[in-house]
Amino acid sequence: MRGEIEAAEDDEERERLEAYRAMFAAHAADFDEIVPLPPDVTMNEKMTLFRGGREIEVIFLGRAHTGGDVVVYFPQDKLVFTGDILFGGRSFLGDGYVDDWPRTLENLKALDFDIVVPGHGPPMTDLSPIEKSQDYYRALWERTAAKHAAGVSVEEATETIDMSDTGFSNPSVVDVQRMYDRLENPD
Repeated sequence: MRGEIEAAEDDEERERLEAYRAMFAAHAADFDEIVPLPPDVTMNEKMTLFRGGREIEVIFLGRAHTGGDVVVYFPQDKLVFTGDILFGGRSFLGDGYVDDWPRTLENLKALDFDIVVPGHGPPMTDLSPIEKSQDYYRALWERTAAKHAAGVSVEEATETIDMSDTGFSNPSVVDVQRMYDRLENPD
């Protein structure tokens, strides 16, 4: 992120990046206060809960924002909470699985729902952002993989990958580095 700030061509962009870096640094510092508590209930693929006659499904649909993303699905209400699997825009990709993300979203589409509550932003009844996100992650993965195969550095790839045709922003150095890491060490 420091490299992006130094490379910024105007003061407004530099200020925006510095604010983002400060926010991210504060967020990372918050982790120092977390005392991990191991779970006493776990699941692999799906867990069904019943509360007051309501069925609640916690489902692992695949990797996306992290390796352990789950959705919370209310089948009777045709409502799903996706967490950071789906946003109103693109997600932070620094710990993501861009190569798996479109398939995970395809698994989401297989659920019967009318309302989706994304990780950030208001609930949506227009489900077209799911396909738009799939298209973005597919294109980003393909373009990044092509740069990687051509031996292009992370920094140069970040500067030259253009995602303007997708309606989403270009990837950051952190995003491209994560994808290069996935290409070099798939699992």
